Amino acid sequence: MLVVIAPVGTVIIPFYRRAVGLSVSEYFGKRFGRPTRVDASVAFTLAHYSKMWLVFYLPKPAMRWRRPGGRPWTAADVSKVLSLVSATWHT
Repeated sequence: MLVVIAPVGTVIIPFYRRAVGLSVSEYFGKRFGRPTRVDASVAFTLAHYSKMWLVFYLPKPAMRWRRPGGRPWTAADVSKVLSLVSATWHT
C-alpha cells in the first residue's frame, strides 16, 4: 500500500493541483456552490476530530479494562486495535 500512496502523495496530487489549480475544497465551491463547500469542510473536520478522539482518549480507559482471562491490555494490544479501527474507518 505504501508503494501506491508514496507516488500519489508526492507526484500525482501536486501535479494535479498545479494543472487544475484547485484544491478539493475550491473544486466543491466552484462546482456546487458555497453551501456544498462548507458542508464538505465541516464533514472533513468532524471526521478528523472523531479520529483524534479515538487516538488520544480511548487508550486510557482501554488500558484499565481487562481482557477475557483477567490479563490487562498492553500498549501494543491497544495500538493494534486502534490501527484496525482507523484502517476500516473511511473518511
